[in-house]
Amino acid sequence: MSRARPALAALVALAALVALVPSAAAEEKRASVVNVLGPEAAPVAARLRRLLQDQRRLAMLPEEVTVALEGQPPPRPVFDDVRKALADFRYQDAERLLGEQIDELLRRSGANVAQPLAEVLGWRGLVAAVDDREKPAEQRRRAKQYFAAAFALNAELVIDPSMTSPRVRLFMEEAKRQRPEMGTLALTVTLRRSGRRIGPAREASEAREGEAASEGAGAAQARRTPARGSRGDGAKDGDEGGASPAGNEPKEAAAASAATAELSIDGRPSAPFAESLELPVGLHLLRVTAPKRASVLRLVEITKAAPVRLQVELAPETTQDKVLRLVGETASVPEGRPRLAAASRLGAAVGASQLLMLEAFESQRAKIRLYDVKGKRLSQQFSFAQTDSSAAVAAAVDRAFRMSGGDGLEPQWYQRWQVWAGVGAVVAGGIATAVIISATSEPRIRGL
Repeated sequence: MSRARPALAALVALAALVALVPSAAAEEKRASVVNVLGPEAAPVAARLRRLLQDQRRLAMLPEEVTVALEGQPPPRPVFDDVRKALADFRYQDAERLLGEQIDELLRRSGANVAQPLAEVLGWRGLVAAVDDREKPAEQRRRAKQYFAAAFALNAELVIDPSMTSPRVRLFMEEAKRQRPEMGTLALTVTLRRSGRRIGPAREASEAREGEAASEGAGAAQARRTPARGSRGDGAKDGDEGGASPAGNEPKEAAAASAATAELSIDGRPSAPFAESLELPVGLHLLRVTAPKRASVLRLVEITKAAPVRLQVELAPETTQDKVLRLVGETASVPEGRPRLAAASRLGAAVGASQLLMLEAFESQRAKIRLYDVKGKRLSQQFSFAQTDSSAAVAAAVDRAFRMSGGDGLEPQWYQRWQVWAGVGAVVAGGIATAVIISATSEPRIRGL
C-alpha cells in the first residue's frame, strides 16, 4: 500500500492547485479606480468604483486614499441661485454665494481647480458689471479685473450669454485686449517642520499687514483657510518644537530649501521659486509646492501702488496629499505605455496591483484603460457613454480585464495552456503510477 502514496500525493496536489485558482484569480483581479481628469469626471469614477465593488473586483483602500484617487466631485453649482439673486437686485447675496464657492475650490489644494475657478470668477465679473452700488469707474474696473482673471485661467471660457448685455460684453472684450500694468509680489515660504524660511525674512506682524489682499468674501477667506489636507494655518502635525528664526539657519540649508520649492501661476506649469515676481495688476491663482509638502493655493490681488507681500506655510504632506501629487504626476504623462511607469509608482504608494484609469471624458463619453502595475502590462482603451446601462459599462470593464495579446494584458498564470498541460501530465502520471503499482503488487493472504 505504501507504493501507492506517490499517486495519492499527486492527486492531493492537483486538488490543492484547482482550489487555489479561484482565490488567486480574485486576488490578482482586484483594482482601484483612478481619475486623472479632475473634479468634473469624479461622478464617472464613482460609478466605476461601485461597479467594481459589485463584481468583487475592487481593492479595498482607506477612504481618504479613495477620495484622492477618484477626485472630489465639483462643488454644488450655485449659478442658478446667483441668477435669482441678481434678478432681485440682491448683489450682496450673489457675492456671498460666489465667495463660498471660491473658498471651497481653494481648499482643494491637490486638485486642478483652474477651470471651475475660472467659471466662478466669470460670474463675479457679471455681478460687478451690474452692481450699481459702485461708482461707474470702480464698477468697470472690478468687472474687468474679474473677467481678466477668468480668461487667464481659461482662455476659452464661455460666460452665460443670457446674462451678458452689450455693456457687459464690452467689459469682457476690454478685459481680453487690455495691456495691464505690472506689479510686484514678494513671496515668503515657510517649511513648517523645520521652521526654515525661503524668501525675504520679515517680522510676522509685517507679513500679516502686507499679506496680499483679494476681493470679496471668498478670496479673503481663502487666505485664512488652509487648502484641504495642507493645514497651511500652522497645523502641528510633524512639528518638532518651536520654529527657529530664518536667520539662524545655515546659508547652504536655506539655499537648498529654496531650490526645492516651485510656484505655479494661473494654472500654468510650475517654475522654480522666486522671492520677487513681476505680475500683471489684478487677481492671480498661485499654487506653491515643495517635495513631500502639501501644496497650497492662494488667490491674490497684485497692485501697482506697492509690492504685495504674501507668506505661505507648507506643512508635511499627508497620505492623501501624496496620493494627490502622484495622481497629478500620472496625469501629466501621455496615456498608454508611456504612463505605465507613473502608474506603477502610484500603485505602489496605495498598495494596488491594478489601476482602472479614467483617461478621457468628452461629449459624455468616457474612456478607460486597465494598468497592471504589478505585471507591468496594460490593456487597450475602451469607452462607454454616460447614458449607457450598467450592463454596457460592465461589458467595457470586462473587456479591459480580459484583454490579451498585443498591448493588452497577458493571460494570468492559471490561464496559460502550459499550466494545464502540466496538470494533465500530473494527472496522467498519477493514474499510470496507480495502475502499475496495482498490477505489479503481489497479493497478500491474511493469516500467512
